[in-house]
Amino acid sequence: MIHLKPKQVLVALDFDSYDQTIPVCSNLDPKKFRLKVGKQLYSAEGPRIIDRFHQQGFEVFLDLKLHDIPNTVYKALKNIFSLGVWMTNIHLLGGTEMIQAAKEAQQESDKKTY
Repeated sequence: MIHLKPKQVLVALDFDSYDQTIPVCSNLDPKKFRLKVGKQLYSAEGPRIIDRFHQQGFEVFLDLKLHDIPNTVYKALKNIFSLGVWMTNIHLLGGTEMIQAAKEAQQESDKKTY
């Protein structure tokens, strides 16, 4: 039998709306699970989706794989970090300058994201 640690499992919410996530999330204990919000759900619901899941007690991995010019990634990450997400990501093909801009945004953030 596999014994999982609390919050070791991330549940991918690959849905088109918040309403579609309700049947899944209502069966999850936020003390045991984290949620993954990707481009599909985030583009439909916007930043408020993160707040809704936080109100339910969930930690959120915002999976947007940012890949753009350094300044744009920096500014986007500043906004993302202000949402208090547990984790987010960038696409490393953006290059060294973009990676450095992402690192600076994280270091300047009040809320520490991994």
